[in-house]
Amino acid sequence: MSNIEKTINICLATDSPEELRESASKLKDSLDRMKQSTSADFSRLVEGWRRGPLTLEAFAEMWVDGIAKRAKADPACRPVAEIISSLSAYHEFEEQRLLTAVNNREYKPDANDLLDSEQLPYLGDSRLHFLTCDGGYLTRIKKSPQAAQIHKVALDELSSVEKVEALLRKVTA
Repeated sequence: MSNIEKTINICLATDSPEELRESASKLKDSLDRMKQSTSADFSRLVEGWRRGPLTLEAFAEMWVDGIAKRAKADPACRPVAEIISSLSAYHEFEEQRLLTAVNNREYKPDANDLLDSEQLPYLGDSRLHFLTCDGGYLTRIKKSPQAAQIHKVALDELSSVEKVEALLRKVTA
């Protein structure tokens, strides 16, 4: 069972605020370690690309392989192009993030970019939409057909039930 599942189960079953705090603290520590590890991996990828540039095709293959490993799946189970097509917003976000970092020696990876990008695979289901107050998604994702499923909204649009309902009606119309 993952730390997230344990924390949710504790939230649903606990009578003790201290138990909840302890579990939330462990989850935060785990997420922080994951962000640091991923940030370090990304930095190594950027430095490697700067030493000997890869092609975008090589990046695509590495990217698909990395996803398959995290999902404990066979990367060869589907063609790379098919996987990229089904996860096009996610791929474009990551590709643009890499190109930005490679071309800017002052670039410092944002640990939250990992969590930002992890929202994007859901867009593989064309019935789903992603509402965000973060303009960074649409700055990086311009070519993917899935960009139309990303909606940058103002915080004010989420400030009342009525506004959220109107927003959802507009998005799902």
